Amino acid sequence: MYHRAEAEIDLSALQHNFSVVKGHVGDRKVMCMVKADAYGHGLLPVVASLKEHADAFGVHSLDT
Repeated sequence: MYHRAEAEIDLSALQHNFSVVKGHVGDRKVMCMVKADAYGHGLLPVVASLKEHADAFGVHSLDT
């Protein structure tokens, strides 16, 4: 029997984790890599939650 797995992304936790990374790198720029539609969690919500904080975004493909 198969069970469907679900994951919920806490965007505020994602923002917090990003701020921790930024705190460790000082004034260096940080690029967020968002691949495979944010691993199926939704490219747009993930990018929107970090757009004010990230210096750049990297993607493999814009096809979603």
